[in-house]
Amino acid sequence: MECKKLNIWTASSFFLFLTYPIFLVYPIVTVLKQALIHEGQFSLANFVTFFSKAYYSETLVNSFKVSITATITSLVVGTLLAYLFSMYDFKGKKFLQILIIIASMSAPFVGAYS
Repeated sequence: MECKKLNIWTASSFFLFLTYPIFLVYPIVTVLKQALIHEGQFSLANFVTFFSKAYYSETLVNSFKVSITATITSLVVGTLLAYLFSMYDFKGKKFLQILIIIASMSAPFVGAYS
């Protein structure tokens, strides 16, 4: 059986695979620890405080309303556009497809700038 050399891409992939949990799991565990430990003991007091204040519960409900509305709107518009692009040929079809792709690609850049 031949032993393959470890190239730079394999080594860097392995390194990223090992360091990824540090940047993903550690922050999540830290936040959960802060939320679930109150005065040195396991407690749900922080959640009770959060949900008992009207300001926070209203904010949470409003966030869900906006999320659900945006999701339904995106589904309807996306379904209609998919049907339109697949069934009909019209002038400017390629241009509109490029605009949709650009809008999809620009979202991470806008988030990175903000």
